[in-house]
Amino acid sequence: MRTLRFLTTAVALATFVATAGAAPADKPAPPAKPQTICQVTGKPIDKSISTTYDGQKIYFCCPKCVAPFTKDPETYLTKLGEQGQLVESHQALCPVSGDPIDARVFTDYHGRRVFFCCKMCIGDFGKDPAKYLPLLGRTTAPEGSGMSAAPAAPKGGK
Repeated sequence: MRTLRFLTTAVALATFVATAGAAPADKPAPPAKPQTICQVTGKPIDKSISTTYDGQKIYFCCPKCVAPFTKDPETYLTKLGEQGQLVESHQALCPVSGDPIDARVFTDYHGRRVFFCCKMCIGDFGKDPAKYLPLLGRTTAPEGSGMSAAPAAPKGGK
């Protein structure tokens, strides 16, 4: 009887230890909020110090932080995203279709809120984000797309 109780306790303890550090697969991301910290130093941002990257405005605590960010922006943006912080978007066109964005249709990706023209484009973006991220900053529709080449105002009231 003691052996059975010991084995039961050992299995329960082993199961607890094995799962204690594991995060659930569907763990929700922290709630997204505007950037308040410098991703390079972790200090509060100074809104007078910024750079633009792929249609996104990134703030820093001091001018010295701009160069490290410029050398490896994706690492720093990912770090911000993990902390639930979003950089400021200056996006006007959907990175997938080139159409004007709808401010109600977006996904948060590695510290960026990426806007789309429709929900279908979110799925396309999710399949290959690296293909579409460089297109976040474009201000005209893709050449040969048949869409208006004029810069467009976002749909959805923003």
